[in-house]
Amino acid sequence: MTPAARATVAGMAALALGMGIGRFAYTPLLPALIADAGLSIEAAGDIAAANFAGYLIGAIAATRVPPAWRRIAFATAIAASILTTLLMAGLRAPVALGLTRAVAGVASAFVLVQGSSIILDVLARCRRPELFAWLYAGVGAGIALTAVIVEGMSRAHASGSATWIALGGASLLLAVPALRLRLPDDVERAPAPVIASGPAASGPAAAEPTAADRSGPDAAVPAAAAADRSGPDAAVPASHRSGPDAAASATDPSGTAAVSDVPQARARARALRLLTLAYGGLGFGYVITATFLVVIVRSRPDWKAWEMAVWFVVGAAAAPSNLLWLWVARRVGAWNAMTGAFLMQAIGVMAAVAGAHLAWVFVGAAFLGGTIVAITAMGLSSARELATGDSNRVLGTMTAAFGIGQIAGPAAGGRLAEATGSFMAPSVMAAVVLVASAVLTTLAARARRA
Repeated sequence: MTPAARATVAGMAALALGMGIGRFAYTPLLPALIADAGLSIEAAGDIAAANFAGYLIGAIAATRVPPAWRRIAFATAIAASILTTLLMAGLRAPVALGLTRAVAGVASAFVLVQGSSIILDVLARCRRPELFAWLYAGVGAGIALTAVIVEGMSRAHASGSATWIALGGASLLLAVPALRLRLPDDVERAPAPVIASGPAASGPAAAEPTAADRSGPDAAVPAAAAADRSGPDAAVPASHRSGPDAAASATDPSGTAAVSDVPQARARARALRLLTLAYGGLGFGYVITATFLVVIVRSRPDWKAWEMAVWFVVGAAAAPSNLLWLWVARRVGAWNAMTGAFLMQAIGVMAAVAGAHLAWVFVGAAFLGGTIVAITAMGLSSARELATGDSNRVLGTMTAAFGIGQIAGPAAGGRLAEATGSFMAPSVMAAVVLVASAVLTTLAARARRA
């Protein structure tokens, strides 16, 4: 196996561990946790919000890690993710659960940001940036693996605590290939990619700077927001994007769009504000269903046997989604693709609660898993292309918007479900926000063209 392939596999294992299990195992085990700890739906939502708050804090903190400490930070985050998964087996108090999930959120953010950064550097050295698009299949694979483990433990009549321990064991196994992720200096050296500079920079040769070429608080974050610092994240290096929306303008050596025309700059600024609002809506819109999906399925006694199958579909749809939507974006444009993905996710959110037949729940799971990673990728890439100043600041603003939405979603959804006795109202609220995000994306595209 080549160094580039080994790095990609290691990164997928890391994201399966830190994101698929460390971050999203809460959803399939939430019904057992509610039963064992006597949690209300409101409390369950607040604990989920604590995880997302930790994730936002960790994402911001991870960008401050000096390059020399990246591997230590990455390994520490792997260990913390495993430990917090195991700790969930013995906790019952809401405060302790919330604190543990918050730490798990911090750990998963470090795994994502540091792992993505290291991998992008390795692939740049190996001249295989196209492999980066495969990295985020690890998130979906981890979600699917979680569903398989939880289902297997359920069939063995194991307790929720035993299931958390089993997931911790799976994380330990995934840590073996994950910790083999090597820094660029550890791989076979290849000529460094040419850094894009000037109006002629385009195509694969115009690869974006590696983390080693950048400085400042975002030095550890892959260019073009290759790591979503607040969501499940995923993006493709700009050198791997194509289509009418791949590059709207020339760039300077820092990757910031060079816009001299004042009206054009104002149009881009307006488009960016609209896109940021839409991206915040994504955080709010997806997370309610992503948090409570298994609880929703279990609320129908005749569907209980299928709850892990539904969660498996979320992961199975998420795994190839980045590649599939990249293909779509190349044919219809990133902005049209993003609008379509928002609408598709809104349909999925409603299908999970409004359909009278179980098949609709599976449709909802597929639409949810099949869009979240892709919207993240397209949103962050489009934001960077719109930036007329410091692109790192722009990505930070996008991160904050997503994070606020992601924190507010489960807290508000849990309270509304508790008050109404159903997840219909929270799902309608989430779907409306997602449709609004689709409209905002369309308006942003029009402002950009203006």
